[in-house]
Amino acid sequence: MFGPDKCGNDAKLHFIFRHINPINGTVTEKHAKKPKDRLEEPFKDKQPHLYQLVLRPDNTFTIRVDHTIVNEGSLLADFTPPVNPPREIDDPTDKKPEDWDERERIPDPTAKKPDDWDEDAPPQIPDSSVSKPDGWLDDVEEMIPDPAATKPEDWDNEIDGEWEAPLIPNPLCEKAVGCGLWKAPLVKNPDYKGKWRAPYIDNPNYKGKWSPRRIPNPDFFQDLTPFKMTTISAVGFEIWSMSGDILFDNLVISDDESVVRDWASQTYDLKRKQIDRQSATLWERTLKYLNYKPGWWAIYFCYCAIPVVAYIYFLAKRMKEETLIQRIVKYTNANPWLWAVYVVAIGLPITILLYVCCSSSAPKKEKPEHPKKTDEPSADHADSNDKRSELDDPLAPSSDNEAEAPDEVDELEMDDEAERNSDPDNSEDAEEEAPRVENTPEPAARKRRARKD
Repeated sequence: MFGPDKCGNDAKLHFIFRHINPINGTVTEKHAKKPKDRLEEPFKDKQPHLYQLVLRPDNTFTIRVDHTIVNEGSLLADFTPPVNPPREIDDPTDKKPEDWDERERIPDPTAKKPDDWDEDAPPQIPDSSVSKPDGWLDDVEEMIPDPAATKPEDWDNEIDGEWEAPLIPNPLCEKAVGCGLWKAPLVKNPDYKGKWRAPYIDNPNYKGKWSPRRIPNPDFFQDLTPFKMTTISAVGFEIWSMSGDILFDNLVISDDESVVRDWASQTYDLKRKQIDRQSATLWERTLKYLNYKPGWWAIYFCYCAIPVVAYIYFLAKRMKEETLIQRIVKYTNANPWLWAVYVVAIGLPITILLYVCCSSSAPKKEKPEHPKKTDEPSADHADSNDKRSELDDPLAPSSDNEAEAPDEVDELEMDDEAERNSDPDNSEDAEEEAPRVENTPEPAARKRRARKD
């Protein structure tokens, strides 16, 4: 499996292949290592991209996105689980001895806590150098019940409990130095030492980190040509998505890298150049970039709103003298250049917003000029070919009936001419009949003129 995959905020580019165990025939999936750099841009820029995977006979692989290498490595070393299992494995029957000591350092068993070590001493004590200020009201509470509060009529003591008035700051404490029980501020205790612990020393019984002994792997095998994968007999897509407009085209599998490179230059590269030409101007690139990053719109509007808000705030401070509208008009008349500021700061964001909201980002689907051709002939197709051949070569008859048409036309013209010569009074009728001849089908008229010539 090869291709992009996005699940939430996790963007991946998978390369997974199935490897057959040559000993027991079991099949396991091998996953390529993740790229060093995160691939986020191809998943959110809404642009076509070209994904390429190259496998070589030396068991190396290369993954490219838009002709840029994003991941590469070896089939033998950069896959999980590895293609070839290890030669040796840990013995599952081996167990660590009970007297095995893995501790590098241990508490000193000979150390004892000093006699003057007080573990119960607090980390902070009241500052003895500070005394209570004069005028401190010890018997007055800082907060008192609000005397103006009344019990609500719908208060139920059984459901809501006993009602108590809300507390408010005591007005007597506003004029005094302080109220309530006075306490000295706390300072660090110089005698505080914390909990006593014995110092650590090197463990004389340390034997190192225990690990089970290694034994030969009974399932070991060595495949030096994992690039010879199972035959590719079909191509499929595994899709589970809640997003629309996800399209795939131009798939190719080849054993010649130059063929694929030429194919990409004739398909994707041409499409990429056309897209770049369409967004060649700076303004179009800016609009495209802002459409893909909506957060920049908020920054843009905040930037445009700063001068407007600052100006309104400046005028609002002087609203006592004049109204806000009067101040704006008066100040603007005194400084006519502010009209340009209004147009740029207010009109430009609105214009851009209307353009983004009203313009369609989806490309229009063009209808095919001709219907899909098949091997079976159709009547409409035959008629169109006949008409096209008549227009291309008016002198060439298209059928036996058309070959006789010029004689009939000549006879009709000779009769009309004889009638006009014999009866001059019918000239007006002849003029009325003339348009009838001119309104005959286009191919026949062309044949008549060609025969006269």
